[in-house]
Amino acid sequence: MKETRKFIKIRCLVLPTIPCFVDIMATFFGEILPVTSRAVDEDDDEEENALETAISPAVLRWSPQVRSEIESSPNQCLHCSILIIAVGQAATGFTQCYVLSQQSEKIGAICTGLDDKDTSTLSQDAHSDKTCYIYRLVHKPEVVVVQCKTEVQAAQAFSWTQQLFSSININHTYIAVLTCGSVTDFKCDVMVSDLPAPFLRALKTSSFHGQPIAPYLEQPNTISGLPAQLLTHCQVERIAAVLYTCYTDSIHLDMNTMKTFRPVLQVTPLKNVIQIPVNADKLMAEFVDRNLRDNFLYT
Repeated sequence: MKETRKFIKIRCLVLPTIPCFVDIMATFFGEILPVTSRAVDEDDDEEENALETAISPAVLRWSPQVRSEIESSPNQCLHCSILIIAVGQAATGFTQCYVLSQQSEKIGAICTGLDDKDTSTLSQDAHSDKTCYIYRLVHKPEVVVVQCKTEVQAAQAFSWTQQLFSSININHTYIAVLTCGSVTDFKCDVMVSDLPAPFLRALKTSSFHGQPIAPYLEQPNTISGLPAQLLTHCQVERIAAVLYTCYTDSIHLDMNTMKTFRPVLQVTPLKNVIQIPVNADKLMAEFVDRNLRDNFLYT
């Protein structure tokens, strides 16, 4: 058993940070095991290189005030003690209603491939938005929230992650990645209809010494896309980070799915700086209604 644990750690630490299609697999130790496939021939490599060339990298833009703060700081980075990265509509809806309902300010944006036909509402409320926005709390500016409702392509996930982590001082920072998946993709020994969806699962890097508030993600389940790239980067760079993924049986955004993330706010240090709003249910209902209207409008 000890030899298996050692082998898993070695595989995690030597994984190269390359912009390829990355999954992370749950292990019975609760650690992450990056899984990549390089079994391709030369033609596949040429097609992949052409795809990466055609897709522009992610671009990070700060507000003038924050840009001035970064330029005047000793390490040219934004100070941050708590970093929450919400990926997907359920996670962004949760952070919008439970975290950003406190007085917050928009301080930056990460753009991924906008073209002339795309529109942006600058509030990430519309189904057509392709921009990930960065916020911080006014009364606790060291609490930074990244909301990524739009899908970030695999070829852009690497540059997206590099842009974010190279601009924020994450030394001694609590990092939580929130995401969501379909319960039909959850692999287990029981019928999908017997699963108590929605439910929460967790993964963490080996540098995260705390105990997640949710059970570890069971094998052979994997996390893919931008959340996988974020956690893989933290694992390789020996950064403490935890990922929480909610598995839901709903095809549309609903309040129960967003509420599944609530236990995350009860852990240290989040419980010391974030107060659950008394009107959270009302805010979520409004968010769900707005999301449904946008989905029907753009489908």
